[in-house]
Amino acid sequence: MKTKINSLAFNTVHGSFAKEKILQGNFDISYSEASQKIDIKTQKLKIGSDAFDIKAFFNIGKQNSLFGINIETNILWRNASNLLSANISSKLNQFDLKKPIEVNCDIKGDLNVEGDPKIMVQADIRNNELTIPDGLFTNCSFKGIFTNNFKPEKGFNDPNSAIILTHFKAEYETIPLTISQAVINNLEKPIATGIVNADFDISKLNGMSNEKILHFESGHAKANLRFQFDIVDLYINKPRITGEVDIDNATFDYLPKSIHAEKTAVQLSFTEQALYIKKIAYKHKNNIIRIDGKIDNFLNLYYDAPEKMVVNWNIYCPSIDVKQFLGVLKNSPTQKTVQKKTVKKKNVNFTNQLKSVIEKCTAVINLKADKITYGSLTATNTKATLQMLNSKLLLKNGTLQTSGGSIAFNGAILPSGNQYIFSSNAQVNRVDIASFLRSFNNFGIKSFSPKNIKGRLSSNANVTGLMSSKGDLIVNSMRGKLDFNVNQGALLDFEPIMKVGKFAFPFRDVENITFSDLSGSLNLRGEQIDIRKLTISSSVLNFDIDGIYSFGRGTNLALTVPLRNSKNDANLATKEERKAVRERGIVLHLIAYDNEGKIKIKWGKRDKE
Repeated sequence: MKTKINSLAFNTVHGSFAKEKILQGNFDISYSEASQKIDIKTQKLKIGSDAFDIKAFFNIGKQNSLFGINIETNILWRNASNLLSANISSKLNQFDLKKPIEVNCDIKGDLNVEGDPKIMVQADIRNNELTIPDGLFTNCSFKGIFTNNFKPEKGFNDPNSAIILTHFKAEYETIPLTISQAVINNLEKPIATGIVNADFDISKLNGMSNEKILHFESGHAKANLRFQFDIVDLYINKPRITGEVDIDNATFDYLPKSIHAEKTAVQLSFTEQALYIKKIAYKHKNNIIRIDGKIDNFLNLYYDAPEKMVVNWNIYCPSIDVKQFLGVLKNSPTQKTVQKKTVKKKNVNFTNQLKSVIEKCTAVINLKADKITYGSLTATNTKATLQMLNSKLLLKNGTLQTSGGSIAFNGAILPSGNQYIFSSNAQVNRVDIASFLRSFNNFGIKSFSPKNIKGRLSSNANVTGLMSSKGDLIVNSMRGKLDFNVNQGALLDFEPIMKVGKFAFPFRDVENITFSDLSGSLNLRGEQIDIRKLTISSSVLNFDIDGIYSFGRGTNLALTVPLRNSKNDANLATKEERKAVRERGIVLHLIAYDNEGKIKIKWGKRDKE
C-alpha cells in the first residue's frame, strides 16, 4: 500500500489523525473462516517519516467480536504527537523528549461494545532530556505507562486514565532526583502523587531561579518526600509534600537581609497537620544558635494565606551578639524587575512564593540565651518571647541578668530607613550603675563619666528612640519617662558638684561623697531632659536639682542646697525623719546654666516656664 491520508477522524470537530501523511508498507493479512478471525501483520510501516511494527486481529463472528492491536515503534515525541488530532497534539506539544523513545501500544476491545477500548501504552526512556511546562529534566531515564483503566471496575475513560512513571531518575536544574513511582490519574482533573528522593550538594540550588534569595556556598541535602499536586492547564499547581528533609553543614547567604550563615544543620518534617522544624544548628559570625519549631496548618497556609502563618520557634543560644542580628529586621531592598522575552508561566514561581511567605508570616520566638552581648553590655540567663511581623520585632516578658543585677523588659524594634525605631518598658533592679552606664556609652552624657559614680541602680523606664544602622543608641532621639534611685552610692570627682562645693563650701571635701539616697524623675525629650526632681542625700551635704539638662546647649538647672551638716542624717531611723530635718537652717539657691557650652554657677532661682 502507498497512499496519502487526507483525513482520518473519529470526531471531525477534533481534527484528523496522521493528517497529510504518506502511508506506505506491506501488509500480511489472513482470514480463518473456521474461527471467523482476521489477522494482520506489517513491519516497518511508514507513516510519514517514522516506521511502525503492527500486529492486529479482529474476531467477526456473532459470538466473538473481540479485537486487539499492538503497535511498536522508536519515535521522537514530537513526531508521535503530530500524528494525533489537534486537540491531543496541542497538549502533548507542551512536553518534549529530545531523543527517540521506544513505545509499545496495546489496544483491546469489543466491536459490539460502545465506548473506548482498553488502551495500554508503555515507553522506555533512557538518558533523555525531558521538557515540561515547569522546567527541564536532563539525564532523564524512566519507564512510563499510560492506561485508561487505572481502576478496573471504573471502565475505560479519561477520569479513570492514568500515567504511571517508575524508576525515574533525572536532574532538575542540576538537582538529582529519583522517584520510585509517580502516578498522574484522572486526566479530566489531573492529580499527581509519588515519592521523590534527592541527595545532593546544596550549592546546586543556586541555579534554580533568576531572583536570588539564597546563595549556597557548601553543604549537603537529603530529602525523602511524598508529593501530591494538581495539574492545571498542564502546570504544577500548589504542590503538597510530606516527609523529611535533612541539610548538613550548610554555608549560605540570605541576600535580601545580607545575612551570612555557616555550618548550619537543618532537619525538617512535613506532615498534613504541621511542619516540624526538628533541629536547626546555625552559626552566624561568632553566634551559635539551636532552633526547633513548628508551623501549624503549613500546607494550607503556605499558598493561600501566608499572612496567617505563625512560625513558633524555640531558640537557644550559648552566645549571641544582638547588633549582628539587627540586619534581619531590615526591609528587603526593592529590586527592579528585568523584563525578559520568555513565556509567562501560569504556575506560582517557587522563589517568589517563598519570599512572599517569609515576608508575610508571623514568627513567635521563645528565646533562651546563656550570654548576650550588646556593645559593651553583657547579659546572662536571658529569656524572652519575640514576635516578628512585617520586619517589626516585638519583645515580651523579657528577663536578663547584667552588671550584678537584673532587668525585666518589653519592647519593639522597627527598621526605618537606615535606622531603627525602638520602644521599651524596662525595670532595672540593683545593677552596678558604673558598669551599666559604660555598657550604654554613658547615654551620651559628657558632664560626668561612669568613673564618677558608684552604687546600685534601680529604675523604671518607658522610652522610645532611634538606633543607628550598627545598633548604637542615638541618645538625643530618646523620649519618655525615667524614674530611678541608687543605693549604696558615691559621687567621685563629679565636676558640677565640685564647682558648687568650692563655690558654697570651700572648706568641705566634695570630691568624694557617699550618699544614702540618689533618686530622680526624668522626662526625656530628645536632646534635652526635664529633671522633675533629682534628690541627693550625702555624707557632705544634701541638695535637690530640677530643671533642664541638655546634651547640647540649653542646660538650666536649679539647685537647692541646705547649708546644714548632713553627716549624721543617715543615722535617723526613718525617711520621714530625714525629710523633716532636710532643709533646716540656711538654704542656698543656685543655678547651673549653659554658657557657650560650659556649665556656669550663679546665685538665684530658675524661672519656671
